Amino acid sequence: MEKTKRFTDDAVSYDSDLLPEETIIYYSKPSNLIQMTISIIIAIAGIIYLTVFNEQPIGFVLTCTGAYLGVKKYRRATNPAPQIILNNKGVQTASTSFYTWNQIKGIKTIRAGSYKYPKTYLTYKHPKGHEQFLVEDLNVNRRTLDKLLKFYHNSFKEAYKTSPNAHH
Repeated sequence: MEKTKRFTDDAVSYDSDLLPEETIIYYSKPSNLIQMTISIIIAIAGIIYLTVFNEQPIGFVLTCTGAYLGVKKYRRATNPAPQIILNNKGVQTASTSFYTWNQIKGIKTIRAGSYKYPKTYLTYKHPKGHEQFLVEDLNVNRRTLDKLLKFYHNSFKEAYKTSPNAHH
C-alpha cells in the first residue's frame, strides 16, 4: 500500500492524491462584497452628515472614505484574474511571471506593518528580483497558503529526487 503525502488545515486533511495538480487562488467574492456593503453604508452615513446635519468635515471624510473603499472592494469582488497560481512546478502571482521552484529562493508568508494593523505578504526571490505580494481578501487564509506552498514545493523536491534526469 502506497503512502500519500498529507497535511491538515484545521478540520480538513489533504492527501496528495486529492489535491489538484494546480491550485488557483482568487480574491474572495463574499468577503469583498461584505466589505463593499459596509463601505457603502459608511458613504451613505457621510452623505446624511453632509445633507441632514450639515456637518461638512465628518460628512466629507465618511463619504470619501466609504466611496473609495467601496470601489476598491467592488473591483476585487469582480476581478476574475487569478492572484496566485501554485503547482508542482512553481508559482505565479498577479504581479509576476511564472517561476519554477528551483528559480525561487526563500518563499514564505510574512506579517509586516504596525502591531495593530499588520498585513500579510507572500515573499520570495526570483531571477528578475524580489516579490512581495499582498495576501489580502483572498479565498484562502495565510495558514492554508503556507501549507499549500509547503505541499507543492515538497512535491517538486520529491519529483526532482526521483526524476531520471535529476543531477545529484
